[in-house]
Amino acid sequence: MLAFGMSSPDLELSAPPPLGPLSLALCDPSPPTEGVLDGLLSLLAPVACLSCKASLPEADPSLRRAPWPGALCARCRQRVSWIDRACLGCGRGRGPGLESCRRCPSCVGRARGRVASTVALWRYRGPGRALVRRLKYADLPALGPALGVELAARVRVVMPGLSAETLVVPVPLHPFRRAVRGYNQARQIALGLSQALDLELAQPLRRARYTRPLYGLAHRRRAGVLRGAFRATPSPALSGRPVLLVDDVRTSGATLRAAARALHQAGAGQIQAAVLAR
Repeated sequence: MLAFGMSSPDLELSAPPPLGPLSLALCDPSPPTEGVLDGLLSLLAPVACLSCKASLPEADPSLRRAPWPGALCARCRQRVSWIDRACLGCGRGRGPGLESCRRCPSCVGRARGRVASTVALWRYRGPGRALVRRLKYADLPALGPALGVELAARVRVVMPGLSAETLVVPVPLHPFRRAVRGYNQARQIALGLSQALDLELAQPLRRARYTRPLYGLAHRRRAGVLRGAFRATPSPALSGRPVLLVDDVRTSGATLRAAARALHQAGAGQIQAAVLAR
């Protein structure tokens, strides 16, 4: 048995190995810094591409708080089908060399309702479709404002004459569907867009009744399902003011037309629309 302060020739003492960053973080009695928390989060839940699910080990952990464009890996960002030239009526992308100022063939002879024009960021396919679906179904409300800021940049280009009096109005969800999802994805997009454009965010529009999902329905049937689905309350704050309707996707345009009809009946001025995908 060794007495305190004595050593034995048969017992080799060595210095303990240096502590790593994780050990230091666990031993340090001071509050953890943001960088340490980010490191712990990366170990517990590595950042992954929201489209292909590939791990992003090289990603900055701060992307958790700013999910766009770090939400996609480099390969998927290149595969987003951005809409550079589009029909100003419905927002549908057009090929190179085609005029953006004209209505596309699908718009000719078809009523636009009260939606004067639509702007969209990308085509609803590939990684762009994956982002929209993750926003809606993966409990990622913080992704909405980040994408709204990106949409605002597109709005500035396509709608340079947008009035400072414009109201940003998200397409509402029925209360039941919102309770199930936990948030309205259109409102999350509108939050970022309205702040980036310095426009007022308002919600004069509401769902008057529950409607079945429109996926898979023919265009004519969609209009019938949405007839009378929206209500807007007339008010001095809405009367005569231009409106920018915000939603996640435009397919047939039936939802935007039904919402715009209710806003027009409540006294709104010109109504335009902005969506993530077309």
